Amino acid sequence: MIDGEERARLARGDFFGEIAALTGAAPTADIVATTLLRCLTLSGPEIEPFLLDHPRVMLRMLKAEARRVRSANE
Repeated sequence: MIDGEERARLARGDFFGEIAALTGAAPTADIVATTLLRCLTLSGPEIEPFLLDHPRVMLRMLKAEARRVRSANE
């Protein structure tokens, strides 16, 4: 949610907060869980080594970011 407006719904395997973690900037959205969930959390300093050690995760994240940018520009 951004400014009280729902912008997206996430599903199993989705991720959030990556821009803030990668850039060190403050998050721009709030996440509201509507069901029980399990999350893997990584702090900003942990994310780069994690992604370098897991290139498939990094590629999946990059593709998802590209889709989000494309959608935002449509």
